[in-house]
Amino acid sequence: MSDNRTIQLVETSSSTDVVVESLSPFDAILLRTHNSNYRILLLDPKTGRALVEGGSYLLEPSDSLIKGSALPGSDFTPGALCVGARLEMWVNEKAFLTSPIKSVEVKHNSG
Repeated sequence: MSDNRTIQLVETSSSTDVVVESLSPFDAILLRTHNSNYRILLLDPKTGRALVEGGSYLLEPSDSLIKGSALPGSDFTPGALCVGARLEMWVNEKAFLTSPIKSVEVKHNSG
């Protein structure tokens, strides 16, 4: 029997954070921003290493480091994805910043 637990966060307050380190390897994060949709497959939640695809720049899964997010005018929150904030990740040794996050959905690996 497969475990299809899903966490959906669609509120607009900063209390709806997903802490990457609290997830498991091969959990998938579906991230919707104001401009794009991203699929993040976590490889190592402790370091933030993941395969990311989506938007107009990441057309194929790319090895990335999920660094965290920040709300405009607020401190950077390492290792967290916050609704309303912009996700920062490193892709091909360059910083990559998304538009503000509208929703985060976590699909837990059932294996």
